[in-house]
Amino acid sequence: MRWMYLFLFLWSVKEVFGQIGASEYRSILEINLNNSRRIQKSPIGMNQTSDIVYSRLFFDVDPAVRFIKGEVTHYFKRQRDGDTLYLMLSDSLVVDSVEWHGSPAQYIRPGLDRLLIPPGGKLVLLFDSLTIFYHGTPPDNGSGSFMVEKNEEIPILWTLSEPYGASDWWPCQNTLNDKTDSIDIFVKCPAGNKVASLGTLKSVATISGSELWHWCHRYPVADYLVAFAVTEYAYYEELVPIGTDTLHVANFVYRQDSANRRVQTGYLKDVYALFTELYGTYPFIKEKYGHAEFGRGGGMEHQTISFIGGFQYEVLVHELAHQWFGDAVTCGSWYDLWLNEGWATYSAGLVYERLIGGIYWNPWKTLWRGRVTAVADGAIQTIDTLDISRLFNERLTYGKAAYVLHMLRWVMTDSLFFKGVRSYLSDDAIWMSFARTNDFQSHMEAVSGLDLSEFFDNWLKGEGFPVYTVGWNQKRDTIIIRVHQETSHPSVLFYQMPLPLQIWSGGTDTTFRLLHSRQDQYFMIPFVDKVDSVIFDPEQWLLSGVNRVVGLQSPSRDLNAIVYPNPAYDEFTVFLPSKAMLTILDMTGKVVMKWYFGESGIYTVDSKWLKPGIYQLVFSGREIRYSSKLIIL
Repeated sequence: MRWMYLFLFLWSVKEVFGQIGASEYRSILEINLNNSRRIQKSPIGMNQTSDIVYSRLFFDVDPAVRFIKGEVTHYFKRQRDGDTLYLMLSDSLVVDSVEWHGSPAQYIRPGLDRLLIPPGGKLVLLFDSLTIFYHGTPPDNGSGSFMVEKNEEIPILWTLSEPYGASDWWPCQNTLNDKTDSIDIFVKCPAGNKVASLGTLKSVATISGSELWHWCHRYPVADYLVAFAVTEYAYYEELVPIGTDTLHVANFVYRQDSANRRVQTGYLKDVYALFTELYGTYPFIKEKYGHAEFGRGGGMEHQTISFIGGFQYEVLVHELAHQWFGDAVTCGSWYDLWLNEGWATYSAGLVYERLIGGIYWNPWKTLWRGRVTAVADGAIQTIDTLDISRLFNERLTYGKAAYVLHMLRWVMTDSLFFKGVRSYLSDDAIWMSFARTNDFQSHMEAVSGLDLSEFFDNWLKGEGFPVYTVGWNQKRDTIIIRVHQETSHPSVLFYQMPLPLQIWSGGTDTTFRLLHSRQDQYFMIPFVDKVDSVIFDPEQWLLSGVNRVVGLQSPSRDLNAIVYPNPAYDEFTVFLPSKAMLTILDMTGKVVMKWYFGESGIYTVDSKWLKPGIYQLVFSGREIRYSSKLIIL
């Protein structure tokens, strides 16, 4: 789901792709702000032992009236005899009856928006079905889960359930631990309206002044991704060739917007092809993709049918990416929402990198990096998933998460990163199911051979970001680099990262990749040509604050000798600005060894013969007087 979007298009092209105003997006944040009430305080997800394999939903609605009458049939498998079927349904809705094969079945409404169906009487089969009849006015709590409003005096009804609103209008589990394997949605409404929903349209039947629309979806779906919208839509189709397949795109738009919408959705042709290349075939290729216009800014990635507000290019791209990240593979906990939103946000960045001539790629990175680092704290993952405004925090759950993926790509290298992504999306254990952060991490580690535990801990659970000061100097045929790092928040003491450093000389540039593994680390880079300038992270791979590149003091009697690494194991390296004698003393003051270096330069000293401990290094010469401690491990 995209709550707010950045100004990523230049003003001069806003008529082409549609400029996004901040005020348009602020309203969308209100959709779920008040819907943080009960779900995680209920037994759902903790005691649920039934697997719903098929649901048939029948809704009788009028877009001019805030009211729903429904019949919902669930086919489910119990894990064992005697299990109660736990469902969620708003207390604002009245349950008329529950039927088991035409006979009344027991049910309990204990409050807290729960509907419990115990296994009393004959309802004891491991595989069974039942139908719930209900009616009423869904709660108007600001969540946007069931909205009735007007578009130029034409009534429109739409639903939007993320994260906890599905049970506001239909009885479901409302959890992230069971997807319904298959679903049919029937919507009865006044004639003249069109119904947009999941899957494939099977039929439209006229029944005494009303129409009955039947949508059929044969892929597993999470409850919050089930939706429908009803109004006097204009409709058009697009057929998009993707390899040997053809993607059917169904568009339900407001009549007054029809011409503009055709142009706007037409820009996605290359995006479908790009996402197929990066992520694999569109997950629901056997059915459709589509857009349904609704009365909010931003959008919502309902499965196979994204609900869209302003039809801005980036919104369309973001919601399309969600069909892979969020729909086909759904976060297994709201704690891992970044897997949905970070990937959809970064996917928009990848589109800017690879399409439209790449002209928006650097602005995208600049804007997101600036917004994320504008505040010194903030972790991507939040423990309080009932705080909806924090859960859907644009700076953290969207922007920072996207930039962490960008950095992971830098850490792993391009080829391994996208190989890892495709491995993640082709894992049968999570495809059309749920994933947690550790699932994603394990795939990226398996492909790269890296231990990414510290990376994920620092960037997902830790707050803030690093700020770098890079000092440099050139001594003959060597560039001396010193890197100092500060962190914006004490939750992370140090970020170990490969650092990109660009050296310019004589109009040409060379980029080096330096593994920064400790504070105030020195790097010695052989470089014969005269250095004109040094640029840190020129392509914005790193999420960091306002970095500085400064000159190190020129070699003289005041410049300390440089010893690294420290602590050392089998050897250490010494940079000397001039000839000098090196004396090594143990902690008793006893001279262990002496070396004479006849000129300035870089020297490697074998230390395998030194016992573990602390030693004193003394450098003495005409142009240098320096001593320091050296730890041998």
